[in-house]
Amino acid sequence: MPDYTLFCAPDTYAMSAHAILEETGANYTVRWVRIFAENSDPDFLAASPHCRTPALSGPDGSVFETGAVCLYLAERHPDAGLVIPPGDPHRGAFLQWFHYLATTAVPPRSPAPMAACLKPAQSAFTSLNATPTPGWSSPPAIPTAAPSCSGSTISPPLCSRM
Repeated sequence: MPDYTLFCAPDTYAMSAHAILEETGANYTVRWVRIFAENSDPDFLAASPHCRTPALSGPDGSVFETGAVCLYLAERHPDAGLVIPPGDPHRGAFLQWFHYLATTAVPPRSPAPMAACLKPAQSAFTSLNATPTPGWSSPPAIPTAAPSCSGSTISPPLCSRM
């Protein structure tokens, strides 16, 4: 049985939470739901009383809202190295791009517009990490393509080590 259930709906910010789950290596399942449906999944409604995705059910209960889900998972799995700790000079940039991932990066209907939008973000993130932080590579590895929550491939994701 998986440790987490990620509730997703198409064309939502659930892709960000899915990416974090992948990065942590956590045991999870994705459950597709219809938001604002009359007969919404009762487990989904328990996890997200406002009927929004992503929502996550896990060993500590439920968490909803993209940023909360992503930060919860990143902090719950410290071995994945996804969080720059408070006090680190790169913390502000990390929070900026972390929240960008949670509020802006959504699966596009076509990968081409997303790739064009993220090129400046990649350059900015890479330049922010020009000075290595202990335990972090510099610049971060940015894959050329990654699977999204919808099963399609987007190109490129924001970064692989947020």
